[in-house]
Amino acid sequence: QEKVSLKNRGTGQWGLTIIENPDDSPSAPILEEVDVLTIDMIRKMFPGKEIGAVKLDIEGAEKKLFTDDCEDLRSIPIVFAELHDRVVEGCSDAFHEFSKDRWIIFAGGEKYLSLNK
Repeated sequence: QEKVSLKNRGTGQWGLTIIENPDDSPSAPILEEVDVLTIDMIRKMFPGKEIGAVKLDIEGAEKKLFTDDCEDLRSIPIVFAELHDRVVEGCSDAFHEFSKDRWIIFAGGEKYLSLNK
């Protein structure tokens, strides 16, 4: 099982991240090592089931997800994401590139919906 370092950006428990060097807290200390869970792993855990929606609030890690795992993510009809450009520059750009053939709904603040057409 792959693991990543969970880091404390000093924003409370809702602001923990797996980003190696978060832009807003480059020296964030490691709290612990945590297991990685991918979309593909979730699908294998529940064979024959469809993922209808996903909510992403992953403190900057969404940029990598939208660029590296976009095919797995693109197959999910509803993606609700909080975009954290202050943690990792380019999160919004990656989201909009991922969503270029989907409907985008701005839900306020840093929250967006990306919907299959």
